[in-house]
Amino acid sequence: GLVREAARAAWAAHDRGEAPDQLALGLVEAFGVAEVPALGAALESASDVSADWGRHARVVFTAADAGSLLAREVIAEAGRSLAALVVRLAERGVPVDDVVVSGGTVLAQPLLYDALTSALAEQVPGARPWPIQVPPVEGAVALARSIL
Repeated sequence: GLVREAARAAWAAHDRGEAPDQLALGLVEAFGVAEVPALGAALESASDVSADWGRHARVVFTAADAGSLLAREVIAEAGRSLAALVVRLAERGVPVDDVVVSGGTVLAQPLLYDALTSALAEQVPGARPWPIQVPPVEGAVALARSIL
């Protein structure tokens, strides 16, 4: 989703007549296309969307580190979207005092983790994020053992 939204942001900037910034240039290079409008076909040609798009997520963070405001907004929105999932759980009556945060991208990218925790503080005051540094399968095994 991060790469898809980054491409959308780059397209929108292109449509506004803005010169390509670090995000647009990084995506064009990563997908091996000549210009921003060609990103659409490159994204659509993916045979495995998660893998083919996801491997380019680093481009978004590299662009943000290089000063791309577009990339920073894409990351901030990703944090808000993740926090919105917690809001949905809370609205269904699920306790969300403790929010386990796992996954390679969110934990490896401080900008995304910070965006998530900021959005959580805003949208779900009192929710405490708990970054988990073990493979997700370990949690699944622990959960299964607790049920048996």
